[in-house]
Amino acid sequence: MPNHEQLNEAKRAVAEAAATYQREVSPVLEMLSEFRDSIIMLRNKGAPLTAIIEVLKKANVSVSLATLARFCRGLPKPTKARKRKRKPTTSVSLTAKSRTAKAFQRPKESAPSRTKSTDDQSGGPRIPNLATL
Repeated sequence: MPNHEQLNEAKRAVAEAAATYQREVSPVLEMLSEFRDSIIMLRNKGAPLTAIIEVLKKANVSVSLATLARFCRGLPKPTKARKRKRKPTTSVSLTAKSRTAKAFQRPKESAPSRTKSTDDQSGGPRIPNLATL
């Protein structure tokens, strides 16, 4: 186990390496960053990645689908148009709504009466009276 002095030296070396670290960017991704705004605009308009590749090919920039997808992963998500909530129109009549609601309702069944007959024995099993069924 390292002593206190060695531990402090190791912490200092790691902190220095973290402060000076620069991530290497591939040349293709660096080149695509020049077209970042245009790619964002195309994505917001709903252009698929294959269409963006075709546009880039016309500008003599060759890039693979996987590379463009990796580049677009770091971009802001395309915005979608939100639908406005509409107020219910008054042109639909209430009777039409009530007719459709009634069509889906189950008919009410009358519940059998639970009056005690003289045949019932208290405390024993309840045997249904076939005449009332």
